[in-house]
Amino acid sequence: MSEVIRIERLKYYYNKGQEDEVLALNGIDLSIKSGEFIAVLGHNGSGKSTLAKMMNGLLIPDEGDVWVGSMSTKDPNYIWTIRQKVGMIFQNPDNQIVAPTVEEDVAFGLENLGVPSHEMRVRIDEALHLVGMETFKKFAPHLLSGGQKQRVAIAGILAMKPECIVLDEPTAMLDPMGRKTILNTVKDLNQREGVTTIYVTHFMEEAIEADRVVVLSEGQIVLMGKPREVFSRVQTIKALKLDVPEMTELAYELTREGLALTTDILTVEEMVQSLVAYSLDG
Repeated sequence: MSEVIRIERLKYYYNKGQEDEVLALNGIDLSIKSGEFIAVLGHNGSGKSTLAKMMNGLLIPDEGDVWVGSMSTKDPNYIWTIRQKVGMIFQNPDNQIVAPTVEEDVAFGLENLGVPSHEMRVRIDEALHLVGMETFKKFAPHLLSGGQKQRVAIAGILAMKPECIVLDEPTAMLDPMGRKTILNTVKDLNQREGVTTIYVTHFMEEAIEADRVVVLSEGQIVLMGKPREVFSRVQTIKALKLDVPEMTELAYELTREGLALTTDILTVEEMVQSLVAYSLDG
């Protein structure tokens, strides 16, 4: 599996050299493979959004390197190409929607790339189909729900055919149904289309869908592994001022009360199976 992004000894300061200097990222090393789904977690101020912006050159390392393929984000000659390869989705879709209709908004990035009009029409239709918004092509974005707007923003990035998308808390402003829709869309793109995905979130139930979870604290990676491995470390996660998935929390508390359950339960289905097995053994 090829490497899409490589981060080496990365450090980044806000207000560097000033009295209020803050070290936001402190020695990050991370390799992201093609087709992976990576969830990035951390409390407010942990550096997760800063790390996300490093991955397509919105921020440039003060020390260390970020490589997209063989291209360093420090080289200004590569920035345009890097941003074509690594698309970015932000928390508020209104900040990314710029056109009066859905199809025109998806076309915006393609126009900047100089994509021919006949190919542009094909890409717009394909991207809207991938996110389930093809029937809204002629709609004005302000008439859409928050979740629909976010799917349009994702379509605008997908139309440019990136190898990777970075989503910085894309569901933070949505209701539970909207969050579920966006997560399902992203999972489908990752699994069916093979789009490498870096997903910054503070919702633990979203993170359990990832291949790997990266947990940041004070600008450093403090935990990394498969969701089941990471979330089974309940006390460590709580010490980092983070939650664990609800069913993991329940399993942890039941175990403390003496029930012989495994502590790596993530979902309701797994909890039911574990309780049934426990009752049969009893």
